[in-house]
Amino acid sequence: MRRHLELHDSTLLDSTLQGNELVVRVLGYVHRWELVGESWRGTGWTEPLELVLSRPATFPALPCDSRITDGAVDTGSLRYENLLPLPFVCTGDVVLHLQLGATEYAVPCDGLEIRAAQNGEPRFIEDLPESLRPDVPESI
Repeated sequence: MRRHLELHDSTLLDSTLQGNELVVRVLGYVHRWELVGESWRGTGWTEPLELVLSRPATFPALPCDSRITDGAVDTGSLRYENLLPLPFVCTGDVVLHLQLGATEYAVPCDGLEIRAAQNGEPRFIEDLPESLRPDVPESI
């Protein structure tokens, strides 16, 4: 199964500094894609996730309970626009971009990992048309 976090349909719940990590909790909108026969079946789910930024260069005050209207991750060699493959782990120079309303936040860091949150379960939202199936690399 292929899974991708769609940033622009996700909600930023909160962010906390934990040692050398900035943990950004989101209620993520996740695409799940399964190959059924010769075609792909896509479904959309909400899922609690944590974006963990290692040694961030800045600690922005991200507004809680904010809808993410756009987002991207720059890894140096690749730019992920709005869709991030799951699981996602990247080390080295990384910049997380989040658009929250009219304000864009860019957070440079030494690595980014997206992991399942400790609380909450995924919840089915909708079936997706095959035309939305992403054509992005599975791993970095």
